[in-house]
Amino acid sequence: MNVLILMTDQHRFDALSCAGSAAVHTPNLDALAAEGTRFSEACCPTPVCIASRHSFMTGRRARDHRWVANNALPGPRPELPTIMTLLHQQGYHTHGVGKMHFHGRHHGLEVHERMEECCPSRIDDDYLMYLEGQGVRTRYPQGLRDLLYYQPQTCGIPERHSQNAWVARRAIECLRQHQRYRGDQPLFLWASWIAPHPPFAPCEPYDSLYDPDDMPAPIYPGRPLATLPSVTWGHRARLDGAHMDPDRIKRIRALYHGQIAHVDNAIGRVLAALEQLGMAEDTAVLFTSDHGDMLGDHGLSQKNVPYEPSIRVPMILRWPGRTTPGTVCDDLVGLTDVLPTLIDELAV
Repeated sequence: MNVLILMTDQHRFDALSCAGSAAVHTPNLDALAAEGTRFSEACCPTPVCIASRHSFMTGRRARDHRWVANNALPGPRPELPTIMTLLHQQGYHTHGVGKMHFHGRHHGLEVHERMEECCPSRIDDDYLMYLEGQGVRTRYPQGLRDLLYYQPQTCGIPERHSQNAWVARRAIECLRQHQRYRGDQPLFLWASWIAPHPPFAPCEPYDSLYDPDDMPAPIYPGRPLATLPSVTWGHRARLDGAHMDPDRIKRIRALYHGQIAHVDNAIGRVLAALEQLGMAEDTAVLFTSDHGDMLGDHGLSQKNVPYEPSIRVPMILRWPGRTTPGTVCDDLVGLTDVLPTLIDELAV
């Protein structure tokens, strides 16, 4: 049985049309849910990128892997078994495409085609090298950061060269090459998109796909700052008053959902290729995210807090012969459940 992981970054649990959202259309993820099981109460253990991803791939909490945010605790970091190392021991070829946040380690991936945030050198990022080879010149492929990190933007890179399209294209190429040259070996493929992570700067036409007036307003945007822990104050500052500016926060939300629609399109391409290659019936597909985003709820941006928009994540599993099409599981599940589930089922 092959394993295909489809992961987004900063994707709210309610930003799926199959989860009841009227604000976004995700036809490809809807189709995946109709063919498998959607977990309505999935959560991440620590709502920060690196900490959450380490929990996902090790099945351990932050106290064990020592990543408590995007920085580790002082001292040596343990080399824990990961989904990739354990499946590699079972004969799997392990391949990653896109954002992993591994900081120089491979954690069991035999191949990692990299697309990271704020890469210090172009040569260390496969996507940036791709842009150079295509003659696409840009200093900010993910949008402007710093003071504009959480403000409305549009990316000037054409869709065919966008980050989302690149991850899909490289994942599809991995599937094709694996079927051609390693058809008798099981595959673990982890395709990971940066979107819908800020800066919310989708490329055309996804920057105008949604009408800001159709976006729901934030929940409790005027919450008094004194009622929030001081560690969250910086996340209010990132908003630069957008939480109290209805036009601006709805524009931010429209761009966020535009990014999700673009990723949904990219995921659809990967799933279509899986079907065309005759691999769908022999591949377990898991879609999820590392954490959510507050989007102005409680007057906060980003994640880092134990509120539902931050810790709840979308999760859909299609496992031929194991999942019942169109079912919804309301059990409380987490990213730490993925490793033991996969290894218990796939280990010989």
